[in-house]
Amino acid sequence: VSGRMADHFGFAPPPNATFRIEKVNTLASAKGVVHRCELTGNQAQVMLITPYVTLYYETREHAANAWEGIIHKIVHIIGGLRTAKQAIGADERASQLEEANATRMKLIRMCQSEATKSCVRGEFHLAIPAAVYALQLLTEVYGDGRLELVSAHLLLAESNLGARRFPQAEQFLTLANWVLVKNPEASDALRSTLQRNFGKHYASIGKTLFSFNDELPSEGRPNKMQKKNWRLEVIH
Repeated sequence: VSGRMADHFGFAPPPNATFRIEKVNTLASAKGVVHRCELTGNQAQVMLITPYVTLYYETREHAANAWEGIIHKIVHIIGGLRTAKQAIGADERASQLEEANATRMKLIRMCQSEATKSCVRGEFHLAIPAAVYALQLLTEVYGDGRLELVSAHLLLAESNLGARRFPQAEQFLTLANWVLVKNPEASDALRSTLQRNFGKHYASIGKTLFSFNDELPSEGRPNKMQKKNWRLEVIH
């Protein structure tokens, strides 16, 4: 991470940003443990090993794109969040959670910034992992189905649309619309962005844009499985 980038987001650059990708050794895993891909949620076949944390991915391509797209800039922070020991007392745990969420919010801004820049450069394969991590972190802070997640849904829709992964783009637009329908206080700017992205999407696949003044038709609403397992089709 450049000094300017580190100052902007409040992070020092990782002092040892090195990695290697190896196949998952299932025999070395604890009994019953199945490692899941950070991006897709499917069973991981490879692991990205760093001095700070080991991350699991479905394919070498997923691991390489994640590293280049965002992980090499935040691996030391992600490692610290995931390996921190939980405080014992209630007050200590509350303070620890507050500090961790403040760090997550900085990471979210950085992930969204990197995803946006990758989209501008046309490197959508790198934008997708950064946007996925933004959505993961937002979900950790706010929970599922919250209005705060819509910006990440829209960024993932844009990234997948640029990569010509149209079903995945529509999935995230549908999720964003579902959240906005349930939150009438959402800003006009968010709703306008959603409509523009739906317009781009349907123009790309030759469909006619329908009205978004009301809730999506029943066949366009996300079901429980889509809302819970949004990762499963994010880059397939």
